[in-house]
Amino acid sequence: INALITGHGDIPSLVAAKNLVLERQRLLSLKSQQSQYKDLDEKLNEITYFDLIGLKELKNGISELTNLKYQATLYDKLDQLIISLKPKYQQALVESAGSSKWVNSSSIAPNLETDFHNLLNLQSLLNKQPKYPVTLWAFETLASNFKISFDYHFNTEKETNRIDRPELFLNYFTNYLSNHLSKFVGVFQLQDTEYSDRFAHSEFITALLKPVREKFSQVLEILRSSLQEENPKTQEANTQLLIHLIKETITFDQALVSDFYYDPLDDGNWEGLFALFNYTDLEKWLNYETKLNVANFESIINSSNCFHIDYTSVGDAQLKPTVSAIKLKYLFENITNNFSKFFLQNYENNSSLKKFKLKFFAKIYLRFLESYFQRLEDGFIAFNELFKKSRSVIHSAKNNTEIDITGTKGLERLFRIYC
Repeated sequence: INALITGHGDIPSLVAAKNLVLERQRLLSLKSQQSQYKDLDEKLNEITYFDLIGLKELKNGISELTNLKYQATLYDKLDQLIISLKPKYQQALVESAGSSKWVNSSSIAPNLETDFHNLLNLQSLLNKQPKYPVTLWAFETLASNFKISFDYHFNTEKETNRIDRPELFLNYFTNYLSNHLSKFVGVFQLQDTEYSDRFAHSEFITALLKPVREKFSQVLEILRSSLQEENPKTQEANTQLLIHLIKETITFDQALVSDFYYDPLDDGNWEGLFALFNYTDLEKWLNYETKLNVANFESIINSSNCFHIDYTSVGDAQLKPTVSAIKLKYLFENITNNFSKFFLQNYENNSSLKKFKLKFFAKIYLRFLESYFQRLEDGFIAFNELFKKSRSVIHSAKNNTEIDITGTKGLERLFRIYC
């Protein structure tokens, strides 16, 4: 028909015939899709047990449907079926893991390996695959003993459950990894499974992190609520607790990255538990540190010997700095060391931290440098005025009330500004 239309033009009868053919093709395709949908739906209804090969074929059949509505409906039904089968195979893994005592065993029992792979294969049939921080069911199941132990120590009235010492539950986690991670990775592998593109090492850590993340969020929310109190002393104490939590979190995140090579996203940009802090949390630390360091800075520049030259601080061949220059250098070094852990690659995509860094630079570094420069500039202007009033830089001033800027005294006064 297309050839006839090309040769003879858009003759109404030819166009009508073409439209009829296209409509027939559409109806035949729709009928075929309906038939495939009905067939796949019946097969899904008939499944009452886990058959990896059969379910794989069904999933492939669903993926071949061109009708997106039919496809979405069947995928949802398949996922519901898989989830309904999960408890049975999860319980089987719990029982085999408990009876085999793999943590202290030198070898793995055959039924444990079978149950581990069955649960992995079952989850691999889901249309919606888990993404970080959600982990694989098999690893979540194997991490259940750790969760029980963790909850006992940190979610009960035990002495270890202390909001002022978050390092207790964070260190508990890293100690567990030190004792069990290498054994776990040696026993449970993902090669030759449907998840061969993932790493058992990272999946296990992600599964173990779940109760730690929940505890961390709980502590953070308690601190946020307590910071709403109007009592200044209580606020300052709670601010210090929040700062302590931030510092311990950074240490914890870096331990996972550097000591345990944790990289769940496989891109080197894991943002850690630190990502759970928002800008308001970081700002409270910034305001606290700013207040503290402003007091330190003012004590330096307002001291009586602020611009006296310290002749003993450096070697004979070096230019002698002023007392304030030395103290300001130490102040900047301490501030930099205190905040250096923020400037790490895996935190680079954190939008709250980016804003924090800008405010940090403006409120501390830029503010102090501008203030110090202003003091130096004032000193230079004063020196200039004295120089203009002096009749000679090589004869002493006759008026004893005038400040002498001749000879070495004048040079020393000038060097106080430049050093």
